[in-house]
Parts: sequence; structure tokens; C-alpha cells
Amino acid sequence: MTYFSPDWEDFLHRDLRHPPPIAPEYALFLGRLTPLLAVAGLVVLVLRRDYALAALLGLAVAIPVWLALGTTVPTYEWLWRYVDPFRYPRVPERLMPIAALAIAALVAVAVSRRPEAVVAALVLVALFFDLRLEAYGAAAADEGNRAYAALARAEPGRVLELPLFPPERHWGGVYLYYGMQAPRERIGGYSTTAPPAAARVMDALRPLQCGAWGETRDALLRRLGVRYVAVHGGLYRASPLVAPACRARAENGLRRHGWRRMARDGTIALYARPR
Repeated sequence: MTYFSPDWEDFLHRDLRHPPPIAPEYALFLGRLTPLLAVAGLVVLVLRRDYALAALLGLAVAIPVWLALGTTVPTYEWLWRYVDPFRYPRVPERLMPIAALAIAALVAVAVSRRPEAVVAALVLVALFFDLRLEAYGAAAADEGNRAYAALARAEPGRVLELPLFPPERHWGGVYLYYGMQAPRERIGGYSTTAPPAAARVMDALRPLQCGAWGETRDALLRRLGVRYVAVHGGLYRASPLVAPACRARAENGLRRHGWRRMARDGTIALYARPR
């Protein structure tokens, strides 16, 4: 929890002040013009004597912003200890979308004072530049991957994807995306609520990602009903949790134990268990 807690300075910096892989978790920048417009909208509501809406939107901003600071402020640890719902969020800023929606509503109230189309257009352009943040960007999706297309057509059976990650590590989310192309039961993925048994299975199978086979692990694969293994070379290069050289060892281990390659597309190779 402390690991993911930003501080007040993160509201002021457009550029991330923390190194990856946790940098996006600290992204709290709300712009410089945008908060001023939101305050103006709050003033407009008060002047209109619309106190209920002003209080609702004001609290909808203040509470998530305060909670987003996590253990940087003294109240969060107390809430975590004594209020059950706060036992579960790992990243305190996960409630910030509520504040963002409330800020948007307050900006709209401020702009409504001058309803001319040109004013609204100028504000939209200004907000576009004001809210620019480099923490997030688009990545090309690997749609229609041939290896997963082959898996979608293959006979029933579970799939194991390598490399293996603990359930709570976001790298496993890549496998959930490919699961949309070839829906079937898989050993692994990304889930912050996975039971301890899932982590134990990952620990038992993890040596396979570097080609370390054995009767015990092979028996576990059979018991789990794993008939296919997908090797993601891109994750071997991108993730700091596994050595890039392990990819070749993993594929050599599969071939040594009779697994045959069904398809390859880019850095993804699909293997099937020998009959």
C-alpha cells in the first residue's frame, strides 16, 4: 500500500516523478487550468444557492483525492486497519475516476455561464492540451494472431502460457487479452484476488519457463489437463521477472519432451502435448 502511495507533488507534475514499472500508479495530474475551472464551477453553484449539488460534487472530488494520497496522509492507514472495504484496494488512487467525473461536471457548470459555442470550443481545445499526460499511450493490439487462431480451432484442453507470473503481477494480463481470441481454461493470468492455491501452482510450474522439466511437473500438467503451451517471446524480453535467454530453453525443453509446434506468429509459438 505504501509502495503505491503518491504525494502532493504528483498533482503538480505532468511528467512522472517515479520510475517504471509503478509510474502510472502515481499519475495524479489534473491539469493546471482544469482545477481552476472546477473551482469556478463550484463558486457558481454556491452563488446559485444550489448547495446540495455543490456539496455532492465538492465531496466527490475531495474524498478520492484525499484517499489517493494513501499513506502519505495519516488517515489512510487507520481506515485500512479498521474499515473493512479499505483492506482490499492495493492502489489508493483507484477511486480517482470519481473525482475526474466530478471535476468534469464542475467545469461544465463553469462553462455554462457563457453558453456561446465559441466559448465551449475554446475551452475544449484548452482542456485537451491542459490534461495531456504521457503516462498512458496506445499500443497496437495483436489481433488475429495465427498461433491463437490455431488454438481456437484445436481440440479441447487447457493452455499454459509461458513465462509464468504470480497472479497479482500485471504481466499476466497479456494472456487475458489473447484469451478473447481463443477462449478456454488457462493456467495463469492476472487476478489480484486469486486464491493462494493458484500462486502455489504457479510456483510449482515456474521452472518450466526456463526449460527445467521433471516427472513431478509433467505429472502436474497432466493432472491439470494442460494440452497446449503458448510461449510468449515478447514477455521474455519485456518482463524483468524472467531472463530473456529462458525463452529458447523453454522451447527446447518442450521439444525434448515430445511437444510439437502447432503454429508460430511473431514472438508467440503454440505447442501441443504429444499423444
